[in-house]
Amino acid sequence: MPDQDGKLTEEETQKATAWLNEHAKVGKCSMCGNLNWSVVPVIFNSTIYYPGGGLRVGGASVPLISIICSNCGHMEFFSAVVIGLLPREPDAQATVKSPEEVAKGTANGG
Repeated sequence: MPDQDGKLTEEETQKATAWLNEHAKVGKCSMCGNLNWSVVPVIFNSTIYYPGGGLRVGGASVPLISIICSNCGHMEFFSAVVIGLLPREPDAQATVKSPEEVAKGTANGG
């Protein structure tokens, strides 16, 4: 699990890199054509849109990791749950849903 600031350990960063190498076809950057990418060693959180606007603190979200182009800084995102950096099942501290579960409306508040 990432630390309290959302930072990945070196082992988790290597796990994400290995998963991406096996499952994703990361090639040329769509912005500049560069081939060099690196994993950003933090978990990002994308909040879910709620009709009527506003942000629900503690509401549903999708945890993500990102890769960044070493030349232009373009970023692409991947599910931290699918990669295996966070559990699919809720624990005592957080509710983590896969993007598929969120899309089906099974996440908290959805």
